Amino acid sequence: MRCNLKLIILVRGAKLDTNINNWDGQTLTASYIGFQLVNKFYFNKFNVHIGPTMDFLVEQKNFEAANEVDLGITAGIGVDITNNFGIEARVKKGFIPVYTFYNDHSNVTFQAGVYYTFNMKK
Repeated sequence: MRCNLKLIILVRGAKLDTNINNWDGQTLTASYIGFQLVNKFYFNKFNVHIGPTMDFLVEQKNFEAANEVDLGITAGIGVDITNNFGIEARVKKGFIPVYTFYNDHSNVTFQAGVYYTFNMKK
């Protein structure tokens, strides 16, 4: 098992097709800076990720956010292609509503990436 702290900058948005509040066709954007504490459990070349997340709203466009902090959980999988190189994919689900109108709307983010691990052992 390995535990990683990741600093991530996220830009999320949605395009609305509605006549409510004159939003038809507008793009709503929320930008966050976030932290993820990811535990990776290794099974040979495969790994499973899980951990808590905390994001702080730094910018919003075309709407008034209900909360400036988002707490959530992330989960995903990865595979080591070589001893140092691999690919991974995660889903992050926020628990705190970003916007409240008829229903609570929270963040869901899909992340995909590649990684390189430096062998620092002596």
